[in-house]
Amino acid sequence: MKKTLLLFSVFLFLGGIINAQTIYKNGYLSTGNTAKNGTIAPAGYTWSELQNNDGDITASNNILAYTSSYGSGFNFSVADDFTVPAGQEWSITGFNTYVLLVSYTGTTSPIDILRFRIFDGPPDLPGSNIIYGDLTTNRYKTGYDSLMYRIGNTLYPTPTTPTENYKIWKIEGNANVQLPAGHYWIEWQTHGVNGIINYCPPNTIIGSRGDEAWNGKQHNIGTNTWTDLIDGGNPSSAPDYIMDMPFELVYTNVLPVTFKSFDGVMQNGQSLLKWTTTNEVNNKGFDVERSADGQVFNPIGFVAGQNNTGDNSYHFTDVKPLNGVNYYRLKQIDNDGKFAYSSIIQLKNEITEFVWNIYPNPVVNEGWMQVQLPKTAKVAVQVVSTNGTILNMIDKGTLQAGTYSIPLNLANAAKGSYIVRLMVDNKTYTKTILK
Repeated sequence: MKKTLLLFSVFLFLGGIINAQTIYKNGYLSTGNTAKNGTIAPAGYTWSELQNNDGDITASNNILAYTSSYGSGFNFSVADDFTVPAGQEWSITGFNTYVLLVSYTGTTSPIDILRFRIFDGPPDLPGSNIIYGDLTTNRYKTGYDSLMYRIGNTLYPTPTTPTENYKIWKIEGNANVQLPAGHYWIEWQTHGVNGIINYCPPNTIIGSRGDEAWNGKQHNIGTNTWTDLIDGGNPSSAPDYIMDMPFELVYTNVLPVTFKSFDGVMQNGQSLLKWTTTNEVNNKGFDVERSADGQVFNPIGFVAGQNNTGDNSYHFTDVKPLNGVNYYRLKQIDNDGKFAYSSIIQLKNEITEFVWNIYPNPVVNEGWMQVQLPKTAKVAVQVVSTNGTILNMIDKGTLQAGTYSIPLNLANAAKGSYIVRLMVDNKTYTKTILK
């Protein structure tokens, strides 16, 4: 399953090593400072308004928030999933979430306890294991006004009046765990000052009641029962939607290299491989690996790393490629023996046809496109939302005949459907992808 990365980087200078600290965001809450009925939010604030699907004024979401706290007579948590992408290893130092209380008028954080734990699979399945945290340790660090108010849909299907009764607070917690690439779930709960009940508002997408990939869960700890976070809609006859929950992970990718590109061109019977990286730290170098079937790879050469935190360029020539199809990948090796793989590219001794693909689909993180050009051509790529907004424009200029791997840079994109347009000279090709 896909999740959204907000590339908010803070550079920490430690002993001459630069580590980029990133925030993973599992969705958003703000819908802007103007409600659907035109009401302007208080100065400095935005609304978080329940939504209807674009073009459908007969139904809207109905749930402002879900119980995610414990106290006298109640004990609930919520959970959602996230993915550490292939080729990365996250050192997680923080976990943040959002809560609201009914008619709370205080000016300091209404939360004094934050608990969470991470699973290696869905927490409601018997085979999943807790790999970090618990629901007893208080990991609360701070809490503050998020400058958002939660409100109902002010127009559809029946108008509601926006109020300032449901202020949303951001709650930050401490973490200390290192996770390799994989798919994980995080469960959390909060405790209100003086035991007051509080709630977690679900993700909000402007013009959409929800996304088909959303899969948030609620845990009734008292009865040890898990249920999907359902929004039954307004009116009650409206279709049900499963919600996702907003949370953030503060992490550093501890693997020493970030791949920016990996391309290949077949020229004069030789495979010319080129790749670029950034943020190299303790990078020993790269094993260049080749395969005849895309499954079993063998090393054919080694290129030493440059260990430069800026952009680095590399090249390697396979002077005796296999007859027919050749698959190539890079095995990046750090000085401690850890390693990660690049994407795989495919070259043919004779490229006679135009082929392009996107992988993976659905996209896990940023996504990649592979383009096989039988002749020199101008190449550009657009990633477009379903409402026509261009998210990314990638101009590759004029490329020689060969196979190219192009990142789509979807790390910041919200979950949903997107159209990828590939423009080769005067022709445009399109594919639909999910994130």
